[in-house]
Amino acid sequence: MKPPSLFKISHYQLYIKNFMISPTKMGSLFPSSRWLCDAMVSNIDWEDCLNIAEIGAGNGVMSRSIMNKITPETTLNLYEINNDFIHILNEIDDDRVTVNPYSAEYLLGNYDVIISGIPFLSLNKKTSMKILKMVRNCLIKNKGKLVLFQY
Repeated sequence: MKPPSLFKISHYQLYIKNFMISPTKMGSLFPSSRWLCDAMVSNIDWEDCLNIAEIGAGNGVMSRSIMNKITPETTLNLYEINNDFIHILNEIDDDRVTVNPYSAEYLLGNYDVIISGIPFLSLNKKTSMKILKMVRNCLIKNKGKLVLFQY
């Protein structure tokens, strides 16, 4: 069995550090597992998805699962507020991906699918409701879908 790379260990350390600093903004001590990522992306008809947003993109583990499913014509907009994770997301070298370093409260666009890793249960109710209202508004035109998980 191969030991984990230093790259992956540093991501785990970033999750733990950020959770300790601000547990209400972090949904988990660890990045999403590959099993969660697979479950999240397995029931989406990717051929019909040209505009996708991932809100609460974290270190991009879910983003990479999405990128493995989307077509060359698809756009993927990542929304993240944590500077450590924004730095990691900006290292993604894919023309289909745009990193938006701001809250999903300011989500813009019309999306076919929005995938969320935001810890709604940890946020204050006003912020959660504002984000969900923006999500609804961004999905209405395309009759899009919201896919989310909560811990």
